[in-house]
Amino acid sequence: MMGKQEAHWAIMAAWGIGLTTCLLLPLTWAEDAPAAGDDESWKAERTKLEEVIAQRLKEEVDKNAKKQDVAAKLGFKWPVLAPPKKKEEVEADVEKQLEEIVATQFPEARRKEFEKDAATKYRMCKVGDDVSFSIRGGKGPNAAIKGHLQEQTKQRIKTSGRYVLRSDMDPETQALFWEDVNDEFRKNYIRVQNTQYDAKITAFKDEQREIKLPEALRTARYVHVQNKQLLEVLKAALNVPEPAKGANKKLTEWFAESEVLDFFHKKQVDIVEAKAKPEITEQVFVSNGYELVEDTEKNTKEWMPKKQALTFRERLKEMIEKKKQDELEAGAKQDAADPWGAGTPAAGQPAGGPGMMMGPGQPGAGGQPGMMMGPGQPGAGGQPGMMMGPGQPGMGQGQPGMMMGPGQPGAGGQPGMMMGPGQPGMGQGQPGMMMGPGQPGAGAAKPAAGAAKPAGEKNPFDNNQ
Repeated sequence: MMGKQEAHWAIMAAWGIGLTTCLLLPLTWAEDAPAAGDDESWKAERTKLEEVIAQRLKEEVDKNAKKQDVAAKLGFKWPVLAPPKKKEEVEADVEKQLEEIVATQFPEARRKEFEKDAATKYRMCKVGDDVSFSIRGGKGPNAAIKGHLQEQTKQRIKTSGRYVLRSDMDPETQALFWEDVNDEFRKNYIRVQNTQYDAKITAFKDEQREIKLPEALRTARYVHVQNKQLLEVLKAALNVPEPAKGANKKLTEWFAESEVLDFFHKKQVDIVEAKAKPEITEQVFVSNGYELVEDTEKNTKEWMPKKQALTFRERLKEMIEKKKQDELEAGAKQDAADPWGAGTPAAGQPAGGPGMMMGPGQPGAGGQPGMMMGPGQPGAGGQPGMMMGPGQPGMGQGQPGMMMGPGQPGAGGQPGMMMGPGQPGMGQGQPGMMMGPGQPGAGAAKPAAGAAKPAGEKNPFDNNQ
C-alpha cells in the first residue's frame, strides 16, 4: 500500500510542478477606447453573448477538467472529503495513544526497583561483617584487605588487627563504611538509572510516532509531500504558516487531500480555459457578426458589430492623423520662431558667447566669433569674425580664409574657399568667414558658425539670395 501511495505521489509531483508553470491568457478588453458609435444598444447584446461564452466555457471545463479524474491522477480515494480533524488534533490523539502504551511497557513502579538496586549495590558494612577490598588501586604490598570488621571511626577502620585509613580508600570503597559517601553513591546510581529509563521511553515513543502518526494522518485524509519544490509551491498557494516554536515541523509537510485536489484541479481548469476560451470567444462573436477591433493607441482589443467596428476604426484613424498634424504644426511654429535653432541672439559677450548683431556695429570680443547681419567689423576673440556680406578673409591660425564670393584661395593649411569677391584667409587655424562687408575675425579657435557650401549652391539661411 505504501509503495502504491508513493508511486501515485511521484506522478503528482511531476505533473503538478508542470501545471504550476501554466498561465491563463485572457483577452484584453478596451474599457476607455473611442466611442464606437452613438448607438450603445449593441453592448447589451454583447453582454448576452459573453454569457453564452461563459456557459460554453463551463461546459468545456466540466468535460475536460473533471475533479474525479484529477483525484485519480493524484492517487486519492474518491470522493475526497475534508479532514475530520486538524493536523494538530490528530497529533495530539497519537501522543495520547503513545502515553498509554508507555504506561504499560514502562511502568513507573520500575523506578522503585532502582532504589532497591542501589541499596544492594552500596550496602553499608557493620562491625563483625566480613569485608574484602583493596587500597591504592590494588598496587603495592599489602594492597588487598580481607577479614572481619573490628572497629570503625570517622578516619579509619580496623580489620583482622590492621588499621586502614579512610584517605587510602577510593570513594566507592569509602561508601561501604561511611554513610555520607554511601548516600551520595546511592542517589547517583538512582539518577543514572532513571535517565537511562527515560531515554528508553523517548526512543520507544519516537519509533512508534514515526509509524502511528503518518497512519493517523492518512486515515484523517491528509497527504505527505516529499518533493521540496512542490512542497514550497503548496505552502505558498495554501498560505501555510511557519510552525510555532516547539511545534512538530514535519506537520508542515502534510496537506489535506481536499486542499491539494482543489489546487491541482484549479491548475487543470486554467489549462483548459486557456486553450478553449479564445476559440469559443471567436466562434460565438464571429457567428454573430462581430469583429475584433484593436486600438493601437491604447494597445487594447474589443469585440464589436461590423458597423460599430467600422466607425471605431475611422475615428481612431482620424484621431491618429490629427495627432500627427498637431505635432507637425507645433514643430513648424517652433522653427518659424527660431530659424537659427539657437534662440534669441546675445548682444555681445566679452568672455564666451558670440557678440551677435542684427545691423551694423562691432562684433563680440570674446571666445566666440563676432557675428554680424550687416556691415561692420568682425570679432576679435578666439573664434573667426563672421559677417553676412563681402569683406576680407579671416587671419586665424589653422583653417583657411572662407568667403561666400569668388576670390583667391586661402594661404593657410586648408584651401581658401570663397563664394564671392574677396581675399583668401592667411592664417593657419579657423577660417575668417564673412557674409557681408567688413573685416574678418582674427581669432584662433573654432570655425565660424554656418559652414560654407560649394560655389553655386544657395545658403538656406541667407534670405537675400
